[in-house]
Amino acid sequence: MAKHVSDLKAVVEEAKKPCVSLLMDNGPDQTIKSDKNVFALWRLFTTCKLDTLTAGHYAPGDSAQNPIEHQWSPRSRDLVGVYLSPCLPGEDKPPAAQKLTPDETDEKEKQVYDLAIARLNSFWDGKSYDGFNVSSIGVPCAGEKLMFSDWETVESFLQCHSNATLHSIYSDYVAEYKLLVKHLQNKIHMLVFSKCHDITCPNCGENPPLSHTWKNLSKRVFTPIPSDLIPGSFRTYLEMKTGAAPATLLDDHTKHCPSTACGVEALRCTSCINLLFMSQAALERHCKICHNTSKKRKRAKTTGHTCTFEGCNLIFTTNYQLTKHKKTEGHMCKRGRQSVKQL
Repeated sequence: MAKHVSDLKAVVEEAKKPCVSLLMDNGPDQTIKSDKNVFALWRLFTTCKLDTLTAGHYAPGDSAQNPIEHQWSPRSRDLVGVYLSPCLPGEDKPPAAQKLTPDETDEKEKQVYDLAIARLNSFWDGKSYDGFNVSSIGVPCAGEKLMFSDWETVESFLQCHSNATLHSIYSDYVAEYKLLVKHLQNKIHMLVFSKCHDITCPNCGENPPLSHTWKNLSKRVFTPIPSDLIPGSFRTYLEMKTGAAPATLLDDHTKHCPSTACGVEALRCTSCINLLFMSQAALERHCKICHNTSKKRKRAKTTGHTCTFEGCNLIFTTNYQLTKHKKTEGHMCKRGRQSVKQL
């Protein structure tokens, strides 16, 4: 994600928009469930002095609706018959086939890629998709350096398990993390960074938001609330904008989300109501950094591991023995079903 936001910085600065929305896939280098990726997006938000930065992806099972994937076919048709030369103008061999030093080869290959990117942009820029104009912005390879040089330190900070080390060696990063949390609202498949209206804020005091209405609006984006007009459906954006939704539903912004998993309430911070954590490790890390405490999951004491297959009810000492028994006897239940028929 550190490399992605470095490329996005050039795109955001070119667009000159105070509010940016990113629609991404849920790959490991882009998922918003990763604290590293959230930290990188925070740096993009502050560096570009944005009013609002929204990043999200489609829920599992709905990725086919992603308009980015729908773009590949028409954009590929635009390149039918297009040839991208592997050589620089005036040369008949690609850099890798020339007798050059590694540094010279790398420099020439960057020039080849930059020419190819410029040629692709000439075919894509100005096209339209679903009634919207496509703006193609190329990021040259010469500018591929990371937007910030302390990425390895950030990784070490987020992986640190010692409270004493966090608040001594990484005290500056702890302060930045607390500032991040102040401006963050995350949901299951989406997060929103928005400026506050605190004149003493290190980020927003010198760069106040251009729009004072977006802060309240951003808290209501994609918050599923059952519709009063259509039973079994959810309110549309216009219904949520014009109608006053109950505050209790807005505070619990995953209560009616179809993809909410069991036990989501256990993955919340009682002090930061706008934050949702998708793993116990992420919640514990947040409590250590932001509140200097740890929140351990309480596990009920059990006397054994019972096979829940109908008519079995055997008890085993370890979970390994239970799993082995289920596989051997065919007592494995498919995920999501309450019971299975015995073969």
